Amino acid sequence: MRVLHVNDHPPGDGHGGAEVFLGRLIAAQRARGDEVDVLAGDGSHRGLRTALDLWDPASARRLRSRVDVCRPDVVHVHNVLRELSPSVLRATAVPTVLTVHDLRAWGGSEHHLPDPRAAAALVLHPLVRRMSARLPAVVGVSSAVVAALGVPGAQAIPVPVPAPTGPLQPVEDCTDVLFAGRLSEDKGIHVLLAAMERVTGGRLVVAGDGPVPVAGARRMTAHEVSEAMGGARVVVVPSLPSLRREGSSLTAAEAARHGRPLVTSDDPAVAEITRLVGGDVVPAGDVAALAARIQHWLDQPAEAAAAGARALAASAVFDAEAVAERYAAVYARVLA
Repeated sequence: MRVLHVNDHPPGDGHGGAEVFLGRLIAAQRARGDEVDVLAGDGSHRGLRTALDLWDPASARRLRSRVDVCRPDVVHVHNVLRELSPSVLRATAVPTVLTVHDLRAWGGSEHHLPDPRAAAALVLHPLVRRMSARLPAVVGVSSAVVAALGVPGAQAIPVPVPAPTGPLQPVEDCTDVLFAGRLSEDKGIHVLLAAMERVTGGRLVVAGDGPVPVAGARRMTAHEVSEAMGGARVVVVPSLPSLRREGSSLTAAEAARHGRPLVTSDDPAVAEITRLVGGDVVPAGDVAALAARIQHWLDQPAEAAAAGARALAASAVFDAEAVAERYAAVYARVLA
């Protein structure tokens, strides 16, 4: 199978969750013998050119040129609304699969009027919805995303998570409380900081960077995050859907793959993972409830170890190779 992935940014850890997702999916697809190529944005949409985020004919031409060279069986589109534009959704006759990673084009933007990006969304959202409904396959990274899309025939395929690369210490021997993600208001980092002021017996480890300053926080490589998870008693994902709804949570899925108990907010997509693996869901922004569940896992080492084992058993759905196989089935269907 020859697959051409299309995304605003190259795969890897340099931008966001969609790029991490893409890097993992590509690695799994190549491992199963697929021929994979990538078309990414060229960073030209700056200044007045950001208006081309709405529709950029040059991006469509770039995609057609790449298709002529690599001749893919399937074009697989990801996040393209901040650089390449929706022009790539129907730029070629090659069967096109769309994976929706977040709800920016379905009313989930963090921007609000009078921000010009919110005004642009009033045009962009209906356009993307109409174009997506005409594609042969649309995939959401969670059932919560699929429900929000309202696209007939859309299906959910979970985020891919590779096997841990760091050592896994026994849960009962660990006392760290781990946050791994962007340090921003919508990720709920300030809620977690407030909750930790009420918690005793645990140390907060913050892996990430962003606009919210957090003492002791540091950006970690993927291997370092795996090591931190392997040394955590509990992993916390306190996202605030009132500021921006999540599409899924790589951190929550990774916590399960590392056999760690999980405490998250009730953001629909995050809570979907948490309930699947048997973790705790608390109301978003509720400092007291978050602190209470963190304290519970710190005070109950044997129970935490059992919860981690259940999470690990349930995490096979996130295996990167299994996710690649599910996408292969989608490709086969659209080709048929």
